[in-house]
Amino acid sequence: MFRAGEPGQGIRVILRGNVLLTRRDGLGQSQFLAELGEGQFLGETAQLTGKPYLVDGYAVKDVYAILISPTQVRALLVEEAQLGEIIMRALILRRAELVQEGSGPVLIGQATDIKTLALEGFFRRVNHPYRLVDTESDAETVTVISKLPDWREATPIVVLADGTILRRPDEASLAHRLGLLPELNSTNIYDVAIVGAGPAGLAAAVYAASEGLSVIVFDSHGAVRCGNVDPV
Repeated sequence: MFRAGEPGQGIRVILRGNVLLTRRDGLGQSQFLAELGEGQFLGETAQLTGKPYLVDGYAVKDVYAILISPTQVRALLVEEAQLGEIIMRALILRRAELVQEGSGPVLIGQATDIKTLALEGFFRRVNHPYRLVDTESDAETVTVISKLPDWREATPIVVLADGTILRRPDEASLAHRLGLLPELNSTNIYDVAIVGAGPAGLAAAVYAASEGLSVIVFDSHGAVRCGNVDPV
């Protein structure tokens, strides 16, 4: 039904059938997560904004489900407060579990290296699950990556779920490959542009959006979406 790394289409409410959820990393390892059935729904917080899936979902025989788009999900959370609270709690808990279990990309490098630490900081800031493999203590991984030319100079390496290898990526290129950067339409005209999504920036964005203005916010430390605001 969907694979990790593909753009999220929203949450799916299962009407009939079962869906098997698994996670995999760039090293080809796959792990069973859960099997959901009738009356349950598929999704975590990334589906609120259409960000990429973090897990694979496979239909067990025929599955009938209702797809609720990210825009519709956000509207539902606001208009149906009690139901929205239940859905939001489930979405957050699922995301937290994926982060805790280290789903997602594999970061390979020396744990104390400044570049490795910077990429770890990036994953944590944007709350994106990852797994660190320390080249100083994992001899098996070193044996594998040592086949790459100049592998020591290439670390830290990030291996995505689809097997793509990124050598010493910067935060911008990594965010792009993970699908965390929004696609901007060059024809869109915004009323307000705000640089920095700190407390003052977010307050200004929310106030401008509440007045019906179209707002775009630029920030290097992750994106926040609220109402009429587009984050970058």
